[in-house]
Amino acid sequence: MSIDRVDSETIRPDNFRDINNLKELIELRIEASLDKLIEKDKHLVDTKTNERSLTHRLGMYLQNLFEYWDVDCEYNRDGNKPKRINWDIEPEEIESTDTQGKTVYPDIIIHQRGKQSTINLAVIEVKKTDNFSRSEVIKDIKKLIEYKNSHLNYEFACFIKINVSEEKNEKPYNFYPVETGNSTNEIFSEICNQDS
Repeated sequence: MSIDRVDSETIRPDNFRDINNLKELIELRIEASLDKLIEKDKHLVDTKTNERSLTHRLGMYLQNLFEYWDVDCEYNRDGNKPKRINWDIEPEEIESTDTQGKTVYPDIIIHQRGKQSTINLAVIEVKKTDNFSRSEVIKDIKKLIEYKNSHLNYEFACFIKINVSEEKNEKPYNFYPVETGNSTNEIFSEICNQDS
């Protein structure tokens, strides 16, 4: 990934809606951050460290490439209020004190803190292949679709699969943008059928 392509245009809160190739610029920055994660923190991937450790480090690399934005992990606010979305998951499955990461808070967001639902750039969900169950991936996809299509109005959403396989020729990660109009099953099928 060429850093020149990543740095080719500044994405700021006051101009992001006017950038024609915004999706491509966001994708380039996320992929450059993933490359940096694999390069600098390979030990975390190789030792199958907790997913939250990986998303924290990925968030740090994202912050360097989204300098005018706040990059947060597990952020649970919409302005000063709790972040809420509508989705078809049982209420007893969602707890704000959940330590297993099953809440509706995304793994990583790129946004402006304190700006209620108005300046939300990107939302990212991450799963490691050693923690990859159909039900958990479906929940993440549903969250991404709702964060993108709801009042929260995220410009970009993606699912990232971090490959922690012993297979040496396997690509270290797979990246799946979530487009408006894609169904949960279409996205899930793409994630599960992707050749590494």
